[in-house]
Amino acid sequence: MYRKTLLLCLIALTCVPDSGFLSLAQDREGSIRVTSRDDMLRKLPESVSYLLPAFTESTLVYANGSSADGKVNICLLDNSVRFINPSGDTLLLANADFVSSVMAGDTLLIQRDGQFVKCISLYGDLSLCERRSFTFSEPDEDAGYSGIPATSTAKQVRVQSVDYARTYGREVEIPWKLKTEYVLDDGSRTIPARRSSFIKLFPECADQVRAFIKEHSVDFKDLDDLVGLFQYCAETDMSLKDKQ
Repeated sequence: MYRKTLLLCLIALTCVPDSGFLSLAQDREGSIRVTSRDDMLRKLPESVSYLLPAFTESTLVYANGSSADGKVNICLLDNSVRFINPSGDTLLLANADFVSSVMAGDTLLIQRDGQFVKCISLYGDLSLCERRSFTFSEPDEDAGYSGIPATSTAKQVRVQSVDYARTYGREVEIPWKLKTEYVLDDGSRTIPARRSSFIKLFPECADQVRAFIKEHSVDFKDLDDLVGLFQYCAETDMSLKDKQ
């Protein structure tokens, strides 16, 4: 009984409104106008440029097992960990690649393949997560005119590959896109949260998973549907293991 109660507590790490989770995976798009050496981060809304709704008192856990506390947030432009020092300045955390997880209030963030994702529900080493990716169309200086270049003269890039100090030679408008998607994490990698992924991570109850998805017409872009499916998989998997 204690084990089942503990499990339900773990898998109930579901979002609350203030945690900044989206109930439906959706993309956001917009554009900013910049000139040479403009700080693009200052041009973007904070809801687009940061993973958490606000800088939050957090505990950072490193790959070597050590930890540190601070008021932090994750910048989506370059996936950097940023923190506010005692003087109120926002600074970059050195060696952020060695941070394995961040416990920000009641929100757990884990780093996979150089990108932080938010954990929504947990079961053992498995978790349902939200991943946000920021990209923009960098103008081609060879276009020879101002404004947004034609599709053939623009390229989609991740911001971390861009030289922030580059000189455009004119004011340009840069379209950006923030993609939100839900993924499953097995403790070492993330995969898209779709039917085949749930069956792959819960092979012992594959038939029950298929039946649940069909009966409830699960929408894999809807957070409530995914949380319900993940919790069903966890409870069914534990029930089967208890019988063995």
